[in-house]
Amino acid sequence: MSGTEGKVAGTILISLREYSRKKWGVAGYEDMKNVLDYEIDKIAPERIYPISHAGQILEHVQRKKGNDELVRMGVFTVQNIGAKRYFALLLPVKSLVEKIKDTIDKISSSIEMDIRDGHNSVTVTMQSPHYNDVQAHFWKGMYQGVLQMAHKKGKVDMDTSGLKDDHRVIYMISWD
Repeated sequence: MSGTEGKVAGTILISLREYSRKKWGVAGYEDMKNVLDYEIDKIAPERIYPISHAGQILEHVQRKKGNDELVRMGVFTVQNIGAKRYFALLLPVKSLVEKIKDTIDKISSSIEMDIRDGHNSVTVTMQSPHYNDVQAHFWKGMYQGVLQMAHKKGKVDMDTSGLKDDHRVIYMISWD
């Protein structure tokens, strides 16, 4: 992997695999595996992989199931990983988002993430040369999962107007 290539943690790929198996059963899971150019069953949680591994799964999901399914997959992923790491216990939304940023900073030099705190809100700007519409919807789901893990009722709005020009998406996370 080159220094500018995006990367993804094995734990995320395993979560995507678990979602696929639970949601679509054996036939749907096998259908997804057939489009991958790697063996998803051999992914190790402690390893780092090219972002293209996740991209192949997410693009398949968008083609077959649509953007709403990407959002649901994002919710599942953040809850699945968070539950396993117990990082969500009594943490506010901003702290959970900061934990995601810390993880991204450790595995990828190609993703820039800025967090702005507001009253009952957090605005997250994400920018990467690898960022596209598929990933934007998946991350929207991740942030919806953060709200659920923090036991907050709220919403995640997404501004993709900068996606085409500079691969930037802004997420406005708000809660009561």
